[in-house]
This record gives sequence, structure tokens and C-alpha cells, in this order.
Amino acid sequence: MSANTIAVGTLKGLFIFDRNGDGWTCREPQFNGQSVFATQFIGGSLWAAPFTEWTGQMLCRSEDGGRTWETMEHPLKFPEETETALKKIWQITALGDRLFAGVEPSALFTSDDGGKSWQLCEGLWNHPHRAQWGPGFGGLCMHTVLPIDENNWVVATSTGGCYKTSDGGGTWTAANKNIVAPFLPDPEPEFGQCVHKIAYDPSNPNRLFLQHHWGVYRSDDGGTTWTRTNSENKLRQRAWYYTHVRADPQEENVVYALNTSLYRSIDGGTTFTEIPVPHGECKHAYGYKFSAHGKTIVVSGDTAKSDAILDAARGADILVHEVISAEGLKTRAPEWQAYHHAYHTTTTELAEIAREAKPKLLVLYHQLYQGGHKATDGDVALIAEIRAAGFEGEIVSAKDLDVFEP
Repeated sequence: MSANTIAVGTLKGLFIFDRNGDGWTCREPQFNGQSVFATQFIGGSLWAAPFTEWTGQMLCRSEDGGRTWETMEHPLKFPEETETALKKIWQITALGDRLFAGVEPSALFTSDDGGKSWQLCEGLWNHPHRAQWGPGFGGLCMHTVLPIDENNWVVATSTGGCYKTSDGGGTWTAANKNIVAPFLPDPEPEFGQCVHKIAYDPSNPNRLFLQHHWGVYRSDDGGTTWTRTNSENKLRQRAWYYTHVRADPQEENVVYALNTSLYRSIDGGTTFTEIPVPHGECKHAYGYKFSAHGKTIVVSGDTAKSDAILDAARGADILVHEVISAEGLKTRAPEWQAYHHAYHTTTTELAEIAREAKPKLLVLYHQLYQGGHKATDGDVALIAEIRAAGFEGEIVSAKDLDVFEP
């Protein structure tokens, strides 16, 4: 990510977003149809690692922000004596002029010549624990590489756990003290934890945040010891390749956790707040409110009309809200009308919420058009119904990959 460009790797290619005034525009996908597990802006270069089962793993670099690409002539390769072949590149990062790559099978590579050649970190590869690491659902891969400074690096592998070095990769120690692994015979083993992701606080490099199957942990001594700060199921419902944890670069106690939804903690990972909302018979449905740097975004989640969302959205910069067409719903059988009223918010009800909350921008998502409407004409109809119900503020009906900034 740069100030004006965001690169997003997906299973269907690389999507690049450019700032356009107050919003963002998405370019045509790069590496269309290929899986891009790793991408990173480093200096003036954008790196990407496209992969297919047929062509294998490539490593590519762009010097013009992703408009043209050079495939590296000598990509990462395991030494012959290891009798190991590279499967995938899972992370690319850098510290100064040194590049780092975390790969599958779990290993760390470094490059000191801009990616022209790569060296296996033999100190980690030859660690006696490595032979006992096992693959998680995404494979046996090193998905986290954090070079804190020239000598102190932290890595995480699934499933092996967290490891750290203080001599620039020469020797490594397991760094999993107090991190539980209930699926193992020893529930607090030296290694073997299925870590999802680790982040460090740029304002305090000794503070690390770790997310895995059994909660969010924090370390205030560079990973030597860990304390579980949160074990709520909402933060650990899905496998590691769906999850992420990120420390705010400006606010020491703010940390974000991505799982089935995005959560934000303002007390160093202890609590992540959400808004319970009504959604028929579902007992655990939530909306979310995000506030940072003087801006507020509220996301309704899947919900019937909710007073809690109304209260959270008062004066918000952006309200992102699901919606079902009130006019279209009238065409459905009575039992279906009752069902949808219990689970969703009609255009008329959303207009009432928006009139009172007065968000600067109302973004419609999870649109249920009803009445035969589809896509473009349905979006026009939804907005028209909200206007007719009295909301005069700015409205956008969102599509996949749309980006909005407060």
C-alpha cells in the first residue's frame, strides 16, 4: 500500500486501486485468473507473487505502480541438497535494502541485491523443530515475516508457531510461551501452535500482537512471553488464511483483527466492540462502528431495522447499510413479507434511520431488489424509494470492490 495506491492479492488476480479525488478507482485485474498470495510496495517498487497449479510460482516486480511487470529471472529456489521444491510465496517484505520472503514449505529467504538472487536462511531451515512442524489447512507455510531491525526478526509458521532471532537469522528460538494449543497432548507446548498472524507496533517494536485459533495475544517483550488478551469466538472462527491482525501505526493501544468481520480494539487488544442487531432467529448478528482519527464508519451487518445502528450512526461519515426494496417486497406472498421484515431493513425503514442519523454518505450493500429488479435498474429503484421516503443526503448503491473513504 502507498499513499495513493492499494494493491490487493486475491485468488483471482491482483487488484490495484488508485485514489481518485475523494474516492478510489479499480484498474483492470493484473495476473488475471492467478492466485496472488503475496504483494507489497517496497520503496518505489511493487512486488507480486502470482501462482497457478500449472505454471507454478513466479515473482514479479513493477517499477511503475503495477502498470507493467518484470518477471524475476532467478526466482527463489531451495538449494539442491535440501531436496525441497518451492511451492508458494506467502509474504514479501523488506528492511532497508534487504528483501525477505516467507514461503511454502515453511522457510525464510533473503535478498540483498534487489531480488536478483535469494538465499535460504539456513539458521531457521536447520532448526531441530522444523522437521516436526505440520501443515495447517492452507499448507505448511511461513505467512508472517517481521524484520524489526537489522538483528531482530520474528516469523510465524502454520503450524509451527512463532520464532525469533536476535542475530540476523543465525540462530532462532521458539517464542510461544503461554500460547495455548488445546489440540496437542501438551496444551502449552514449546512449539506447534497454529498461529494465524502477528503484527508489531511501530511506535513500540517490543509490543507484538498475535492472533490464532484460541484468541488474541499480546507480548510486551518482543515475543519472549505472551498474554492472552481476548478469547472471544468472533475473533477466531476461521482458518489463518482468512484472518489478519494489524497494529495502528499512530495509536499504541489500537489494534485491528480481521476474521469473519473486521474488529477494532482501543485498549491494546483486550476488547473488540460490535453492535448486536436483530436478524430473525439468528442470535449472534452484529453491526460494527469504527472510529479513528476523527472519522466514523458504521456497518449495519445483516439486520432488520435497528435502533442500535441508528444510535451508532448519528453524525457518522459513512453509514454502510443492507436494504430490501419496500415496493418489491409488496409483490411477495404474505409469509415471505413477514420473513424479510424480521431479517432485513426496507428502503422506507432505512430512510427513517438515515433522516435521523444524518450520515454524510449512505452506502447500500447486500441489496435485495425483489419484484424482478436486477443490478442497475434495481439500484436506481432502491435509491428512488429512499428518496421518496424523505432522505435527501448522498446515497451510493455499492458493488463488489468499491472503496469509500470518509
